[in-house]
Amino acid sequence: MTLPKEPTCDAVGGEFVNILFLGEVGERKGIYDLLRALPEVLRHCPSMRLQIGGKGEIERAQDLVRELGVGDAVEFCGWVVGDEKRALLRGASIYVLPSYNEGLPMSILEAMSWKLPIISTTVGGIPELVRDREEGFLINPGDVEALTRALIKLASDTSLRQSMGQKALRRVEQGFSSVYVSRSIDELYSAIIDK
Repeated sequence: MTLPKEPTCDAVGGEFVNILFLGEVGERKGIYDLLRALPEVLRHCPSMRLQIGGKGEIERAQDLVRELGVGDAVEFCGWVVGDEKRALLRGASIYVLPSYNEGLPMSILEAMSWKLPIISTTVGGIPELVRDREEGFLINPGDVEALTRALIKLASDTSLRQSMGQKALRRVEQGFSSVYVSRSIDELYSAIIDK
């Protein structure tokens, strides 16, 4: 995937393409990589915005935002729960979690249930949730260039975002919903009892 030469963002009717990050603001979750990707992403997609929900190294992240000159495109929302979190998910176009270390992140499952395409990394259980180029894009942790390309690709293609978002929802419903988990547990108990 190569970077386009001219701005390519396809936001419709002047609307923003909203990137959402939910999690601890710090190195482990890859927030600084995401911020470092923004200047190039904004060059191609000036109508892209990043909303950050979480606590942690907020001042350090804000310092980097100022240093990179991307303050107009970044909003720090603090720790969000309930209706506020749902409002962010509803308004998002892309969910990004460029982590260095994870188990099975609930935030990705939540985002997928809101039909959001995912950009994340190949760590922990993430590849079990998100298949590269199906429900989103998977990159290696710390690969800011690949993160930049994935963001530009999704920002510049509404139909790709919608397609990946639909696949994300189906994947959650078919493999990770409470109905699926309950059925799997029932089958497991039945198998144990039958032995």
